[in-house]
Amino acid sequence: MDWLTPEEECLLVNASEGASLWALLADWTESEDEEAWRGVVPVFLPLVESWVEQGYLEVFRAAEPPAYTGGTQLRGRALEAALRTPSTWEYHEDRTVGLYATPAAAALGTDPAERRDPPRQDRS
Repeated sequence: MDWLTPEEECLLVNASEGASLWALLADWTESEDEEAWRGVVPVFLPLVESWVEQGYLEVFRAAEPPAYTGGTQLRGRALEAALRTPSTWEYHEDRTVGLYATPAAAALGTDPAERRDPPRQDRS
């Protein structure tokens, strides 16, 4: 998927798997070191916010993964506050914040050169 940045591709894969935020960071850093994870939160936070705004992602809080099954969807100020709370991005045994790729995210996995917009109808 060379039309996506490596960060976007990592986010898309993890969201498609319903991964927790901490798992996204572990995947990106290829590390179990939470200190390394903290260092990349600034890379993914704006991307997560942008994709939520564009309708590609939803974010859920739950007692266990996958958060989108039975969790509470975070929106608006609650989402903004959660993403800016460092512990949201950390591993916890008793809670998680996870990603869900919406059906709209399927477009991200398609090469833009191959996307076909529906034909326009002439309304003259």
